[in-house]
Amino acid sequence: MTLTEEYQHDVRELLALMTPANQPVVMKAIELVSKYAGHRTSAQPVATTPSVAAVSLAAASSGAANYDYAPAPDEPVPAAPTDIFRVERRLIGAEVGDQYVSEKQVRTLGLDDGDTVQLDTDDAVPGQAPNIRLVAKSKSTATPQINGVQFAVLQRDKRLPADYTLSATNNFNQHPLLTTDDDVPFKFLIRPADVERLGLQAGDIVDLSWYSAEGPQRAVVSWVHGDDDADLAAMAQKRGTKKAVKGDLDATPKGYTVKIPFDLDGRRVLFVGNAANSNDMALVVAAHNGGQVTATDATKGSQLKTKVGHADLMVLITDEVHHVTTNTSVKIAKSQKVPYAVSSSDAPFSIERALYRAVTGMPAYEPTAGTFDYPTV
Repeated sequence: MTLTEEYQHDVRELLALMTPANQPVVMKAIELVSKYAGHRTSAQPVATTPSVAAVSLAAASSGAANYDYAPAPDEPVPAAPTDIFRVERRLIGAEVGDQYVSEKQVRTLGLDDGDTVQLDTDDAVPGQAPNIRLVAKSKSTATPQINGVQFAVLQRDKRLPADYTLSATNNFNQHPLLTTDDDVPFKFLIRPADVERLGLQAGDIVDLSWYSAEGPQRAVVSWVHGDDDADLAAMAQKRGTKKAVKGDLDATPKGYTVKIPFDLDGRRVLFVGNAANSNDMALVVAAHNGGQVTATDATKGSQLKTKVGHADLMVLITDEVHHVTTNTSVKIAKSQKVPYAVSSSDAPFSIERALYRAVTGMPAYEPTAGTFDYPTV
């Protein structure tokens, strides 16, 4: 088969697939076949649009001329669209053709990886990205190449590697952003480059993203939610709370008034028992500058061992925990040298007293008669 015959065969196969709906795509394919056929022969570069004679010949041979949309020999072949592209999502923003699209524009248009868009280059302003029109949403069921979490609350963390100052474990609702296979909250370390680039501070609420192949350890800050963010405002109104004031790193979190002065200094706290009330207990921890809060109702020794191993302090709530679980937890805490204390209930002041005893090395249990002489604010 000669090169000409090979070319005509390829064009006939493409035209056989052409319908009114996919005509622009097929014509684009024919254009590319013509282009590379010209390169292969090292002849003069072929026109980017296949010649009318070549397309008509192939159409006649394939039977495509019977369709009412096939161009007549004396009609020009419509140029294939050159402004249709596939969205290639990045951790921040996306690429469309040779254009970079900002994260803000991606979110405004609701673009996802694999979507088909059209670039409007006619009215493009030099130095600015052209307007984008969504043509079709991606229907791919493939595993996403990019993962992420939303509404991560940044916190000052003194227990981080050198140059790191901020981390994130919980979202705006005080729920873990991500948990490990052992059901332990995952701590995201905020890259110093992101802190400097975005001027991040404790209390900021951000979105994080990472490539699936690299894992959440390589997450970057892809978006910072401002006070005018619609989603954040709606969430705050629903919960009756506010975002922490940016820059006020020493502000006492709202929700609990400190009665006993002490500083948890970013320590991670594990509550054993009454996990459903973890939000209220977390307020007490936050009021004392505590770090990650985990609450569990686990009863198995293996599960408790994993959770205790990821904590700096442990508080058992005896009215919610079976004595067997209490004994197991205490044994594990002693073996792993994790300070602990026991609270008779999940009442905030009882939790605060238990935290104070754990931090200062006082007895784990309060006396059956009377109480310790705690310092007061």
